[in-house]
Amino acid sequence: MLYKKAELTAGESILVMGATGGLGSCCIQVAKRLGATVIGAAGADDRVAKGIEFGADHGVNYRSQNLAEEVMKLTDGKGVDVVAENIGDPELFPVALESLARFGRMVTAGAHGGGTVAADMHRLYLKRLRIIGAAGAGRHNLERALAIANEV
Repeated sequence: MLYKKAELTAGESILVMGATGGLGSCCIQVAKRLGATVIGAAGADDRVAKGIEFGADHGVNYRSQNLAEEVMKLTDGKGVDVVAENIGDPELFPVALESLARFGRMVTAGAHGGGTVAADMHRLYLKRLRIIGAAGAGRHNLERALAIANEV
């Protein structure tokens, strides 16, 4: 999802939504392994703290803080290069999209928060953003992940 689909590279920044869920916690660890700066976002302060325990550099509570504003503060106004989105919440998706930098990529896998969301098409067009669906992974990715896990 992050390596092949979002093409996340060392030195880039990423916002991981649902940072303490199964997929979110994995995304934090993979992003750190790839050399990215990670912002973990969750809906409760204890979950934000857990995301930081998993390796996120920063945390944001998207229920009590303005997610896009906090991301902009943490990235000196640039926004993140990648958003790992696995919630599909109609309220959170547009704000996560708003957190992207110019030429940013949002990779999404999952929709337990709803599935139908709004997207600001002007922002998508003007900032040259990409939204990438990432259901499933190939055998090569699984083998790579298992090899890396074996190293740790």
